[in-house]
Amino acid sequence: MPDDEKHEVSVEVGVTPEGLKAKIRSRLVSAVDYFLGNKVTKRGVADELLIESERAKGKRAEKLRDTLADMAIDHIKNDPALVEDYLKSEFPGLFKARENIQGSITHASDHLNSLPPPVDEELEGISENLDEDWLNLWGSYAEKASSESMRMWWGRILAGEVRQPGAFSRRTLRIASELDKDTAEVFAGAIQRRLPPRFLVDPRVETKPGSLRIPQGDLPGFDLLDNAGLIEMTGSLGVTMTFQAPAGVLVKLEVGPFVLQMQQSPGLKISIRGFNLTHTGMELAALQPPDHRTTAELLARHVATACKWVRLLGPDGHNEVLHGDPEADG
Repeated sequence: MPDDEKHEVSVEVGVTPEGLKAKIRSRLVSAVDYFLGNKVTKRGVADELLIESERAKGKRAEKLRDTLADMAIDHIKNDPALVEDYLKSEFPGLFKARENIQGSITHASDHLNSLPPPVDEELEGISENLDEDWLNLWGSYAEKASSESMRMWWGRILAGEVRQPGAFSRRTLRIASELDKDTAEVFAGAIQRRLPPRFLVDPRVETKPGSLRIPQGDLPGFDLLDNAGLIEMTGSLGVTMTFQAPAGVLVKLEVGPFVLQMQQSPGLKISIRGFNLTHTGMELAALQPPDHRTTAELLARHVATACKWVRLLGPDGHNEVLHGDPEADG
């Protein structure tokens, strides 16, 4: 990547995306410039203060607006820190929003650097700049991300859009901005137990062989996901995947780098209950990879009542019996 070596990129917020491909770096820097770089400098604090002062009430705020220009002229060249400190004390919301966006962009850069680089074919036809309408909407949400977890959330959304234009629709941004803490936590836990692209495995397991009835126990917050538009929930049973192999034929189910290998019991169907993610749910689920091992173990519990044995095969020769005894089956 010789071009990357020649054009070092470093921005004032401490984001230095050195390991990124040129086009990915350019798209990230376009977001930095839009919110924190030259474009913001050229717009200037005066414009942002004008917006704030129009919203402000009372004579004091109006008087401050009228005198800020003179203050800037008198002091900015000799002591810009003085003006900035004063503005921070009088307009904390303005600088807090900038700090939140800065933190979100930093998380985006860190996340991009942690991912394997995209192949060149994936970057063909992609603009070197992010869509400003999308950025403006993203910024209106990211500026409210005062906690580190929410900055990471919005940073990863930005990183996804940098790598793949259209990865997060405007509707998804709106829904993400409306998620409360409880719903976000339930979602983060549920998407760890998923079969991409859209199947969430029901954490409840029926213990009666071959049963398709609704398992006992409440769903742990899945109604929140349904209300938020993240899953398709038609009753508490959801959807069911079934498998039925000819006698003596092993059933295999891939779960990331793992493979569940199972021997079906005669006369029984292998059934796995779960819920399908909506389009928005799939977009947001991409922010967090599934926990393949946990998913495989939960799937093994689902299929155990209909199988003589279940074995988990994995990387580096992993071979673990999760149910029954393959040797006894002969």
